[in-house]
Amino acid sequence: MGIFLFLAACSSPKMQTPALEGALNDSGIQLDLPSACQHWQSTLIRELNQVRSEWENLRTWRSSGKISSEPLELRVCLDEYAAGRLMLSKGLKGSPRVARTYPASRLAIVPLPRRDLLLLNRARPPLTWLRTFRHEAAHLLSLDDSKLRESPLWFQEGIAEALAGDRNDPWFDAGLWRKGLTEERLEQGVGQLWEDLPAEGLLQARQALVSTLLKKGGEAPWEFAANWTIRDFLQNAGFSWPVKRIVLVRQRGREFDPPDSENPLLLATFPGQTCTAILEPIWEGRPLQFGVKLGASGASEGGLLVSGIGEKRLRVRFGRTGGVGLHQEMGPGGGFQALGPPAPTLARKERELNLEIKGDRLWVEVDGKAHSFSLEESFRAPFQIEAWTHDTAMTVRSSSDFREASWRPE
Repeated sequence: MGIFLFLAACSSPKMQTPALEGALNDSGIQLDLPSACQHWQSTLIRELNQVRSEWENLRTWRSSGKISSEPLELRVCLDEYAAGRLMLSKGLKGSPRVARTYPASRLAIVPLPRRDLLLLNRARPPLTWLRTFRHEAAHLLSLDDSKLRESPLWFQEGIAEALAGDRNDPWFDAGLWRKGLTEERLEQGVGQLWEDLPAEGLLQARQALVSTLLKKGGEAPWEFAANWTIRDFLQNAGFSWPVKRIVLVRQRGREFDPPDSENPLLLATFPGQTCTAILEPIWEGRPLQFGVKLGASGASEGGLLVSGIGEKRLRVRFGRTGGVGLHQEMGPGGGFQALGPPAPTLARKERELNLEIKGDRLWVEVDGKAHSFSLEESFRAPFQIEAWTHDTAMTVRSSSDFREASWRPE
């Protein structure tokens, strides 16, 4: 009986690896999706077809025709562990949590951050993940273009990022990479532009340079930049410098999906990582209501971080057992307040969180239980409210229409 129970447990649905199903489409790329993601198939096929169409329209050089008769394949994996098993079976190297295209295998692998229903039950994939998906699809299409394969790596990466899709949500600033440029750096060769840039800034800079060169056309547009300085690039692209407006990195980590009329904001991390999004860049104290829900995977902790003028910050932390605590971080007088004991029945439910400043105190109410904090020199308005999650997925609803917030004053 003991052996039977052990075998039954190992064959339960939670332990099984979902079967993969293939889908052919007009893009020329075979899409392989886990069964848990089949409801995304029409969305992803539409994205692949769009990448193919945009690819044909932006190319200024003559196509060399298809190089190989072997199919192009894009494989979506439920998490890094599924990606790792796939890579091991095919003898492929690299980090299983990093999306990658393998030219020799004509294969791209794009892992999801984790198996969590808050992520998998979304009507469509997260925005940041979808851009990665399109980026790798562009790399696959480039495998059959010998002319492009002769171009510099930065041009190939810029093409892929240009095809990743535009972002116009308020959590993204396409000009962030220009903020750190100095007068001395402007005289450097454009090939040195990539030095010291973070990953997102690097991709933005390459995309901007490639978009500028494509407007010049020709059989080898990358050659126009052969002798450019960074200043030449900025002038040809029509970019202003220095950047005078306030630049705020409003979202960090992956994966992230902004809210829309039907879905709350989503943060979904890879194991052991943290993902954040600033909900309110400038909050003076008007009443705000939030609905926060943690996923069931990983360490399952997350919440809000309230920071203002001064060294103190207030962290609202929801845990995997349903407990919630308030932490005043940094500086003297910090401490911890628990709003009740762990409550497993609340662990997977959306929690109600209200914030408001009344007089000289900040009031925090969670599920009807309230605490207040004194406003003082080390903790005062205006505040910034940031959502954060570590090693899980989390959704956040808000009474504030932060999707339309004007957060970058000139």
